[in-house]
Amino acid sequence: MIDTIVVLDTETTGTDPAAGAALLEIAWVPRELAEDRSWGWGHADYAMIRHDGPIPPEARAVHHIRPEDVAAGAEGCEEREATLGQILQAETDELIYAAHNAAFDSAFLPELAPRMTICTYRCARHIWPEAPAYGNQVLRYWLGVEPPPALLVGLAPHRALYDAAVTAAVTATGP
Repeated sequence: MIDTIVVLDTETTGTDPAAGAALLEIAWVPRELAEDRSWGWGHADYAMIRHDGPIPPEARAVHHIRPEDVAAGAEGCEEREATLGQILQAETDELIYAAHNAAFDSAFLPELAPRMTICTYRCARHIWPEAPAYGNQVLRYWLGVEPPPALLVGLAPHRALYDAAVTAAVTATGP
């Protein structure tokens, strides 16, 4: 039985890893099944991923991650393998991953792709066909849901932890 859904989000240098786009940031927000069958909040976290190449202005305009944020030695910046190792080490048979555009995030996280079984974007289109749109922030405000404020301190939309927290809040809302 699934008892943990880890909502993931990534920020990248572009849209296609096959064309050289790289992972810059990853965040994870666990939703854990409580004894009363409600979904509680687990320990959320994020990591900047070391990147030595350019970050195109189109990508920076979305997430505002600067080259110095992901340079060797930057605070909170880790090697990709170390971060993914930490995430994989926490896996259990009762855990699955979710993302608001699971195909996109899975392309940058192939190690996690076999367990990335929930695409919240696709779910939202089926659950709320009357929604005005299906972007994270639209769903957030349309549904009137908020993630725990402590998760959002110092962050802005289109940063990985902020977006993962919003997705996790939306997933707790039913029709």
